[in-house]
Amino acid sequence: MPDDTFDVIVVGAGTSGSILASRIAENGLNPGTGDRLKVALFEGGPYYLKGGPLRPGVGDPTRRRLITNIRSDETEPPHWFYDGFNVKAVGGCSLHWGSNASIPIPKDFANWERETGSGWTEETFKDAIDEAVRMYHVNHTPLTIPPESRKPRMSKGGQMFADAARGMGLKVNEPEDPREKAPRGLGRVNCINCGYCGRGHYCKYDSKVGGLYYLKMIGEENGLEVIPDCEVDHVILEKTGSSYVAKGIAYTQKGVKKQARAARVIVSCGTNGSPLLLYRSGYGPKDFLGANLLVENNNVGRHLDGDLSGGALDILLRFAEDIHEGAELGGRGGGSGSNLLVHEQGDRNKLTLSGVSPVALQNQYPDLLALYPVAPDFGMEHKEYMRRAVKRLGVIGFTLRAFIWDKGRIGMRGEHLYRRDDPDVLNQFLDNWHVAQDIVKKLNPQPVKVDDKPPRSFAILHEVGTCRAGISKENSVVTPDFDSHDIGNLMICSAAAVPSGCFTNSHMPTVSVSSHAWRRIVANHFTRGAAPLKI
Repeated sequence: MPDDTFDVIVVGAGTSGSILASRIAENGLNPGTGDRLKVALFEGGPYYLKGGPLRPGVGDPTRRRLITNIRSDETEPPHWFYDGFNVKAVGGCSLHWGSNASIPIPKDFANWERETGSGWTEETFKDAIDEAVRMYHVNHTPLTIPPESRKPRMSKGGQMFADAARGMGLKVNEPEDPREKAPRGLGRVNCINCGYCGRGHYCKYDSKVGGLYYLKMIGEENGLEVIPDCEVDHVILEKTGSSYVAKGIAYTQKGVKKQARAARVIVSCGTNGSPLLLYRSGYGPKDFLGANLLVENNNVGRHLDGDLSGGALDILLRFAEDIHEGAELGGRGGGSGSNLLVHEQGDRNKLTLSGVSPVALQNQYPDLLALYPVAPDFGMEHKEYMRRAVKRLGVIGFTLRAFIWDKGRIGMRGEHLYRRDDPDVLNQFLDNWHVAQDIVKKLNPQPVKVDDKPPRSFAILHEVGTCRAGISKENSVVTPDFDSHDIGNLMICSAAAVPSGCFTNSHMPTVSVSSHAWRRIVANHFTRGAAPLKI
């Protein structure tokens, strides 16, 4: 017997789940009775603010328990980077995007349509994007910054790079492609301009916007029931005729196995967690599930996509003099950087070089600085290096977005499975590696030490696509309206539903897709005239 019964169950209280559950509770109604929906949001982690207020901008110590500064997978050799399992908590987190907020651009919509025929366009997403910009305060510029300080200027490192590249006849800082323009900035409120916005560190003053805002200000005000500390084992699938229908979930809470039933189930467990939960439910590829297979769809867990930036794809430089003015105040230096487009193939495979930028804030920890390949080995020289390293280290970074590759998949433990030395990917970098090396040789001043070993492996970031939306089960898992192609009353929406890797990272595309999803789900399932809610 079920331990409880709902109209709607949303599994996963991260960015997408928080938006979906809150907005459905606010806007949906029972098609038969017109009554308010009974909506439940299940999460495997704690709800630190359960019953308490959300107080953004005041440094709420309870809220700060959500995030720890996990940099990456520290196993050797690395298994995979941040995958959604490092931190579990109601509301999700903003650590991996650092408050950078870039809305999907026209090229993203074109690539999504090319991949799966999603039918998603800027026009169909207009209301969703307006919501994303409004709710996440995108392009919010505090009034405390005087207008003259908002004007961009080239940083010293950026100017060095630009001068060297132009000396080789290369065009630097080309005007932005109109198809790459969309609202972007930092998603923040009550910011005191400490200089750390845009990086991975958690905000001491809670200025970064996240899913908690939806839950505390919208969901709970409309009767949403948040149920934390529940590990959902599987979605309950029951056979009706020749097909299967989602009837609820089985979960464990405080060591006790329970069930909850619902007329509609929405899986929103992120790029890794969504396919993993579906695997455990018997839904997915036959080669993984074998005898446990109930419903086959070979796209579940496949098409793992993202972008390539930073890490092993950087050239690291050490200079004898300071090249980053203002680096002691937040580490980013004064002024903007520079960039050079070295390859682009239509709306895909855009490879750029950027430099010479300071090392990122999250890479300024003493243990990392001390062991960089360009650091002196020991002695007083190393001590002097540590004292000035932040202002004397520079990075020429390689970024490849919307790239075409064989893609990866999610394993049975939630791990990323793909060839990290894929020659088709690495060769795109190696073909242009010499360009960056030639620029280094023309820098003024010249670096005293350079680490420019070409990459031998890569790791994708901002992962999406493992339960992607499209017009056919032959290339996707859910319809453009987020209904499963194969299972009745089951919907899926998170970064996993995004059809392919984005130019604009993954967080704000996830927010935008989720803001579109709740509108489609309400229109199709929770309005007068929709199918009755039968449990």
